[in-house]
Amino acid sequence: MHWRERILKRIAAAIYHQYPTIIVIAVLMTIVSLGVSGLFLKTKTGRIDLISESNPASKRFLQFLEDFGSPDDLVLLVQGGDSSDRKEAVDDLAQKLKENISLVESVFYQIPIDFFKDYGLQYLDLTALEKIDSYLKDPQKNKDKLFENSFQTSALSKTEGYLSSKSEQIYFMFVKPTQKTNDFKFIKGFLEEIQSQIDLIEKDYPSIQIQTTGVPPIIYEEMVTTTQDVKKASVLSFLGIALLFMLAFQAFRKPLMVVTVMFMGIAYTFCFATFAVGSLNLMSIVFASMLLGSGNDFGVHILMRYREERLSGHSCKVAIETVVAQTGQGIISGAIATALVFYTLMFSNFKGFAEFGLISGTGVLICCAAMLIVIPAFLVLWEKSGRGTAYYDKKILKARHQLTLPHVAKLLHYPKSVIAGCLILTGFFFYTGSQVQFNGSLLDIQAKGSKSFANEKLMMQDSPLSPRFAAVLAKDFSELKQKSEALKNLPIVSHVESAQDFLPKMTEEKKKRLGSIQKKVDKIDLEIKKRNLNRGRLSSSQKELVEGLTRLSQMKIVDPLQVEDLPKELKNRYVGKNGEYLIYAFPKKSVWSDESLTRFTEQVARVDEFATGTPFLVQEVTRLMKNGYKRSGWIAFLVVTCLLLIDFRRIVPTLLALTPLVMGVIWMFGLMGVLGVQFNPANLIAVPLILGIAIDNGVHLVHRFYEKKAHRLDQIMKSTIKAVYLNSITTIVCFGSLILASHRGISSLGLVLVLGVLTCLITSITFLPAVLSLFRDRIKR
Repeated sequence: MHWRERILKRIAAAIYHQYPTIIVIAVLMTIVSLGVSGLFLKTKTGRIDLISESNPASKRFLQFLEDFGSPDDLVLLVQGGDSSDRKEAVDDLAQKLKENISLVESVFYQIPIDFFKDYGLQYLDLTALEKIDSYLKDPQKNKDKLFENSFQTSALSKTEGYLSSKSEQIYFMFVKPTQKTNDFKFIKGFLEEIQSQIDLIEKDYPSIQIQTTGVPPIIYEEMVTTTQDVKKASVLSFLGIALLFMLAFQAFRKPLMVVTVMFMGIAYTFCFATFAVGSLNLMSIVFASMLLGSGNDFGVHILMRYREERLSGHSCKVAIETVVAQTGQGIISGAIATALVFYTLMFSNFKGFAEFGLISGTGVLICCAAMLIVIPAFLVLWEKSGRGTAYYDKKILKARHQLTLPHVAKLLHYPKSVIAGCLILTGFFFYTGSQVQFNGSLLDIQAKGSKSFANEKLMMQDSPLSPRFAAVLAKDFSELKQKSEALKNLPIVSHVESAQDFLPKMTEEKKKRLGSIQKKVDKIDLEIKKRNLNRGRLSSSQKELVEGLTRLSQMKIVDPLQVEDLPKELKNRYVGKNGEYLIYAFPKKSVWSDESLTRFTEQVARVDEFATGTPFLVQEVTRLMKNGYKRSGWIAFLVVTCLLLIDFRRIVPTLLALTPLVMGVIWMFGLMGVLGVQFNPANLIAVPLILGIAIDNGVHLVHRFYEKKAHRLDQIMKSTIKAVYLNSITTIVCFGSLILASHRGISSLGLVLVLGVLTCLITSITFLPAVLSLFRDRIKR
């Protein structure tokens, strides 16, 4: 007797005798696990959480956060009413946000006009300055012409400094949060508080409508949609699995055992995730659906084999021993193989894959242990209650038409035809699978009808601004000018913004002319003071002239405006804590499409290879995902192969167990090509998942084939192949529920997983049994 079998027999004996204790401990652990994860497990929403902090792109972005705060501003679009209504509403809302919301760091919506009036002359062009210089020779005569431009600046638009669209029908407000927008709880509170103030403004100004866009609401919408989709899929999966089990077993209690223990295993995994990682990200949040699709397989094999043993006349004790010691070996091998495939994702440089792999891999082992220990305990409890014994003592049960696969059995009569047909299909699907492309557009995987996306599109259509920008840093002002000009020359960039945009453009000619104006103004001011004019005796025309000349003398004409002189709200936006200057480069097209994102980041990187910002972060996430998927796929396959070699200790059974998996994956790619399904950032992970989930099929069939009692294929057909069939169908139901998701990325992931599980099922119950049937005698040697 092999050492593994001896250990499993001892475990089976302990389960049989200590079943009440096992059940009580399992229930208590479930309650504790749910409590711990509910209190301490966080949800991270940022794409920065998908990348390791040691990644160069991540380091640059985190440094940017430290120096400038979060770049993920909430953008408010104020529409409706006339311009005065919009201005009043914007002023009122800005005041409310600053006074009432502690989560708001700053609100940028208007250039401070009064500040720039003191420097008004410096912003005029040379022609205007020459005219003013000429008019000052005779101020009384040229009074009307003298002051028509002297108090205006190019920084002041006719919207009085308010940030607006080209048509001036939309006013923009950029609201900066006090911390990173990667914590779901923070984003939720941030958006809810702001929305409460928006509701008050819209009530006070009935003609005004205020919409939101930017990274915070888009992340929030995506996370809410994803969470709702996962919850809905989980409920549908539970119901679907329970229904299928009841149909397959013609009973209610035993399927309920599997569903209950599955719930326990997922609860334990949530608790593990709380201690091991502490949070769930945009990728690891779907681990529960993955476990539902793969973890219930263990319970099906246990129930199928237990039923087979009991109907063969064996007692409950013997049946439990056989299930744990014999079928348990295949279950454990399959679980370890699946877990190792998930663990290979940890070797990826992509943190999203790594955390998902750690949680899911451990979850598979946890569910395997729970199924192999708790379900037999429930079976003993059921038998001890007398209901199980009565159930199996009914002779009619032996004749009852339970789950059968008559068409699969008939195929075994034509093994050569089955093998030939499968090989032909494999060749065809290999060709069509080579046509499958990768679509990196994040827009194409979002939920349809997203308001935030629609508002972002509206913003970019009527303004050069965008919630997503490239952040380029300059150490000094000369570098700021150089990089700004280079960015403006990029065809993919619509608008460049920096501190220098608020400084007057000085030339030697302007300086000389301003100096001439300064001398004349000083002379006039001195004359006014010398005469000590009694303004009460002046005519209205004279009084206006004196007041205008006095105001002109108070302006800062010669001393050029410096960055250090800018108002606080502008300095905070364009100058970092370390003194570096920030340049905003806004894309001409939406960076949600893969092509425009790549072009934008590549062109900006030519100006500054250390540029950062959300577009660069998204680009890095996509790159790491693509590389991680390929790397993890190959590592997973090699790990599974090595594990099977260790398990079977021979090459032939290892190859037999791998064959339906390899063939099934080829068929999956082929069907994707035929149906026009593309890979995207959301469903790339499907390939290593399929390797982990579908490897069980071949492992269980080959294990049972080499079992001493299984000399004939019809013995394998009794329970093992039925279990493989039922497992795959329940997995398809589970992953199929994801197809109903409104988030198109999750929906596409569900579709690819369904195709993969389905094709691996077909190859497992056709090609592998045909090979075993045709070469049975040679293989058994």
